[in-house]
Amino acid sequence: MTEGADRAPVLVVEDYEPVAELERRVLVRSGFKVRVVGRISEALKLLKEGPFAAVLLDYQLPDGDPWDVVALARARVPRIPVVLVTAMGNELVAANALHRGVAEYIRKVGTFYEELANVVARVMKLAQAEERMLRSNALFAAMLDAMPDLVLRLSADGTVRDCRAHSKSELSTSPEKLIGGNVRQLLPSALVDECLHHVRAALDAGVAQRWEYQLPAPNGPRDHEARFVPGGADDVVAIIKALPRGR
Repeated sequence: MTEGADRAPVLVVEDYEPVAELERRVLVRSGFKVRVVGRISEALKLLKEGPFAAVLLDYQLPDGDPWDVVALARARVPRIPVVLVTAMGNELVAANALHRGVAEYIRKVGTFYEELANVVARVMKLAQAEERMLRSNALFAAMLDAMPDLVLRLSADGTVRDCRAHSKSELSTSPEKLIGGNVRQLLPSALVDECLHHVRAALDAGVAQRWEYQLPAPNGPRDHEARFVPGGADDVVAIIKALPRGR
């Protein structure tokens, strides 16, 4: 059975019954659940009512524009991947399909039926991976927003990939303006190399690094602590806070 076939069904939108039945049999034989309709109106109704793992959509249907189905499938959360199928496609149709966000474009020629199940399985897997990534990014952003300290996501060269600051006094500019910049814009030049050393050490060792340093302040130098936590293959999360005076 194809991975993921035990979940939501694949929606086949095909008005020519012999082709629709062949597509259904191919997908069912590979372990997919399948729902077949012959009209765009029926497809739109079903997409509004329930989840589907993918849509296999014929390009030429008698009752409307196939792009309406594509748009609705892409608007669903999570996104439903669409495989556009045509008997007589051309480069213009293919380019338009990709521009509108179709996951795959295939023609009903040659080894179409032999490849169909693999194509559907592939677009489903990619859509699932995309959804996991989006959830991971949302969780990471929520965690950053919940932290009271200044938080930066830095690449190995000190590029700021994300920034969260809960106090206006923590930064000389808005967090949004720092994204895409570099720690060289945040630190005195004498501290930049030492900061980047800890960033690279966290990446190389795969463990958190701690660094204490001083920054000038109106009432005299202020001690700060930065913890660099590996966040991925090529970036770290830097959690920065000012330490209490006279500790």
